[in-house]
Amino acid sequence: MRHALALLLLITVALSAQVMEDSQHYRDASTLYGLIVGQGYPCVVSIQPNHSGVPNHFVYFNRNLSGSGGLERFLNAVVATSMVSSTATWSSNALLVMFNDTWLTISTSDCRYLNNNYTHMTETQLENWILENVISAPNPNQ
Repeated sequence: MRHALALLLLITVALSAQVMEDSQHYRDASTLYGLIVGQGYPCVVSIQPNHSGVPNHFVYFNRNLSGSGGLERFLNAVVATSMVSSTATWSSNALLVMFNDTWLTISTSDCRYLNNNYTHMTETQLENWILENVISAPNPNQ
């Protein structure tokens, strides 16, 4: 029994290791992290308020968007945010996905829309939808 509790504690610490300690809605941030990392994409996650006090989801990938797997990481963060925001007891505003070279912003309602519809889109339709609905900016820290 003691070994099982120690293992559970170790797993809990390992899963929460990449969730920022000061994250609001820490349990939901941990779920978001678990959904993304569970697909093989290491990241750092936080939920923080915007200037109006409404929470935003933040996901940071320590790589370039333009590199291999960038779009897949972004879409995984969108799907995970959709799942978390659709079951949360609180409202959120946006998902900010930060790569070393680019920051992407999408509303959480658009995350839910994309999650519900992307499998019915062609690759061209998906690319066009992203171009029309996702705000992209160079990383201001570069």
